[in-house]
Amino acid sequence: MGNAALAAGGKPQIVLLRPHAHPPDNEAMVVPAASPMRLVSFPRDFYSSAAFRGQFTLSGKYEIGADADNTMATVWPDAPSRKLLPYWRLHGGPKEIDVSNAEAFAEAVIPREMLQKLRAGKLPSVRGRVTIIADDYKTSIECDVASFSARFISVVKPPMRVAAAPTSEEGC
Repeated sequence: MGNAALAAGGKPQIVLLRPHAHPPDNEAMVVPAASPMRLVSFPRDFYSSAAFRGQFTLSGKYEIGADADNTMATVWPDAPSRKLLPYWRLHGGPKEIDVSNAEAFAEAVIPREMLQKLRAGKLPSVRGRVTIIADDYKTSIECDVASFSARFISVVKPPMRVAAAPTSEEGC
């Protein structure tokens, strides 16, 4: 069955987290029929984690923060992106996705001068909209909270940026 047939009426793949639990555990990983990703790891351990293979297009709002030592990046996927992403049956899908290689994402999405200002603490963060190609999609549940991450590969559409207000250098 081709991707078009799956998208038109295929059924999602549902993999139970604990299929032999007594009483039955209804938590499961759901892979939408039209998703380009395939489940490759789903250890039924304490942390309830899952990993997927396949590249996917991810569009949505982003925020990049940085300091001298670390860069952090988060994408809030739009509705069309979320429809293709695997999700937990009871805990839901990704409201936000951490970018595992945030430094590479930041270097591709924002100008070098802006990244330098972030690292120097002159900007608290940079926000905007972006469409990227990503892979290495992972999810886990810890302390009853689902988290999601993916690795940035490339930019599809040039990002729209909105820099946050500069950080004040005034003290108390």
